[in-house]
Amino acid sequence: MPDLTVEHYPVCESARVWSTTVEGITGRHTVTWEPGSEGWNYRCTCKGFRFRRSCRHVEEARKQHCNWNGFVKGVSEAQECPKCGGPVFIQGYGV
Repeated sequence: MPDLTVEHYPVCESARVWSTTVEGITGRHTVTWEPGSEGWNYRCTCKGFRFRRSCRHVEEARKQHCNWNGFVKGVSEAQECPKCGGPVFIQGYGV
């Protein structure tokens, strides 16, 4: 089995942990995202999300979430996120 080479790529800080506040009918709700084995792990503080595991607040927040990844886009160097202008961190990938 061949050994993997580790290459480093910039990733938007919003790909670690991210949250935003969304105005709803019953008040403000916090939508958070954390990476995980199940893919997009969005959560909302509204009652609807607790029962249905989805809500319009999550759909609205997804549009605001950058989650840019230099490995996926083929960009090996960046001082800031080219999509949202936010900070980046360097992530190693085995290739």
